[in-house]
Order: sequence, then structure tokens, then C-alpha cells
Amino acid sequence: MKLLLIALLAGLAALADKAPKTPASRLEQIGEYKFRWERSKTNPKLKLPLLAAYPDAAVLAAVNEDLAKKLQGLGCEDGQGEWETKASVGYAGRDVLSVVILSSFDCGGAHPDQSDDSTTYDLKTGRAVQFERLFEDYDKRSEAILRAIFAARIDESAAAAGGDQCPDKWPFSEISGWTLQYHLEPGGLVVSPLFPHALAACSFETKLALEKLQTLGPAALLRRLSK
Repeated sequence: MKLLLIALLAGLAALADKAPKTPASRLEQIGEYKFRWERSKTNPKLKLPLLAAYPDAAVLAAVNEDLAKKLQGLGCEDGQGEWETKASVGYAGRDVLSVVILSSFDCGGAHPDQSDDSTTYDLKTGRAVQFERLFEDYDKRSEAILRAIFAARIDESAAAAGGDQCPDKWPFSEISGWTLQYHLEPGGLVVSPLFPHALAACSFETKLALEKLQTLGPAALLRRLSK
């Protein structure tokens, strides 16, 4: 009887070894932090990087909750059409997280479209940081800041965008009215204007080195990157 019981237990152990294992969530080290990739519930092809760990549990929860909301907001409303999102971690360190979220889609409108949902978080607070909050006294310094960022694109004699042509140069009066999106990368700030659908094809990125940013009245988050 004892031998039979031993044989039975050995057989169960052998079956357990052959049973398929559920793979653990793969963690990826990027910069100073580890991330797990979360997939959309409605479209498994879409995924975003969420923090896998952080010393402050409240910050961890706040950042991941915001990223999860962004993830579920990706995709066409009716589940039809075509949607592609390219996501990456632009910067992760010194209590700063910058996630790049670029999408191109065709949800049945007259023309395909694109969106930039990139977001930078201050991991000391868990809150997203708007572009203007990167600088001290932005309202007073905005012209100097924008002229520095878009120096290669400014031409006061340039015509406004129109027709089928995307200008290489713009008058500052037009640049100063742009809504801006940004993300951080090691060594610099990447900024893009958010154009209306009719001008979406004219969108571009411009990068300003970290050393230059330190001369433009950076707020605490940008100063932290230079330490």
C-alpha cells in the first residue's frame, strides 16, 4: 500500500512537471526603473509600459492609473478601422518618467489621422507635467523659450501654411500660438506642435539639448536632470 501511494505521488509530480506553465509577466529595465507592458482589453495589439515598482506606492498607483486610462482610450470607438500605436519610454530616472505614445489611425473619416499622447510624470508627486510647467515664469519667458526651441524654424517673412505645401519656416506670430506636445530623452527635450487635422502632415519634432534648457529658467523637474 505504501509503495502504491509513493508511485501515485510520483506520477502526479511527473504530470505537474509536464503541465504548461503560465509565463510570468516579463519585466523590462529601462533607465533606472523596471516596467511591465500592459495590453489594451479591447485591442491586444496596443500596449503601454507601466511601472513595475517604485518606492512610493501612491505615486506608482497614480502614474499607472493614468497610463491605463490612456491605454483604454486608444483605438477606434466602434472597434473597427485601423489603429497603430508606437509606445516607448523616452526617459526614466531621477524621479522623472517620460512615456512616448504616438498613434496613427483610420477610423472611417475622410482621411487617416495621427495623435501624440506622450506624457511626462514627476515621480515626486505622481502628476503629469504640462509643457509650460517645465519652466519658471513661463508666461514672462515664453517668447525667449519658444525662440530658442524653434530657432531653426523662424522666419518673419515666411508665409502661413496653406494648400498642399508644408513650410520649412514660420513667422514667430504663428509659432507663438501653437499648442505643444513634448517628451524627454536622455540629454534633451523633444517638442512637437499639435496641428489641426488639415495640417497634420506638416507636424515635425525639434530637439533642444539639456545644456541649453538650463539657460531658459528651468523649473525643478528640468533642473533635476542636470544634476
